[in-house]
Amino acid sequence: MKYVFISILTILLVSCQEEDANHLLRYSMKDGMILYTQEDVCNYESANSFLNAENNFRKKPEDVVINQDSKKDSIYGYDEILSVSWERAKFGKWIEKYNLDKKKTYFVQTIKVIKLIPSSGEYALTEGFYNDYNKDSIGVNLNTGKRGFIVSSSNTNGRYEAYTIMKKIGYDDNGNSVGFYYPIKPSKIKWKYFKIKTIW
Repeated sequence: MKYVFISILTILLVSCQEEDANHLLRYSMKDGMILYTQEDVCNYESANSFLNAENNFRKKPEDVVINQDSKKDSIYGYDEILSVSWERAKFGKWIEKYNLDKKKTYFVQTIKVIKLIPSSGEYALTEGFYNDYNKDSIGVNLNTGKRGFIVSSSNTNGRYEAYTIMKKIGYDDNGNSVGFYYPIKPSKIKWKYFKIKTIW
C-alpha cells in the first residue's frame, strides 16, 4: 500500500512539473483578442534572426530533369493564413526603419501563409529561386531555412498547395493593434515556381 501511495505521489509531482514548464501567460488586447505566450521575451537584434532565415540561396534540385516543356511562372497573393504561435519580443535598431520602437515589447505571431497554385496534373511544380534582389517577396521554407516556400507533391482539383512561414507584429505592449507583416504583406507575396514535365 505504501508503494502504491509513493508511486501516485511521484506521478503527481512529475505532472505538476510538466504543467509548470508548459505554463502560458494570458493577455487581453484592446480589440478583445486574447493571446497566450510563454513568459520569456525573445530578443531579435537583426532581421535575419527575426525571420530565422539563412542568407545563402537555394540551389537547383539535382533530381529534377528540366526539359523544353518546362516553364518558369509566378503568382501573387494568398488563399489562407493560419496561426502557428504567439510570442513576446523586443527588437534591435533595425526595427526603427519600419516606424516601430526598439524600446517596446511587441506581441508577435508566427503565421503559415498558404497559396493554391493552379496547374494541370501532367506538370509537377517546384519552388523557384530567390536572391538578394527579390528575397523580401517571400517568407521562409521550413525545410531549408532559406527564403522560399514548400509546395505539395500532389495535385488536388487542379491545384498545388504551397506555403511559406512569416511573422506578424500584431500588438504593442499596451495592447494596441500594430498589424505589421514581415518581410512582406501576404497580399504582395510573389510565389516563383517552375511547371515541369518531369523525368524522375
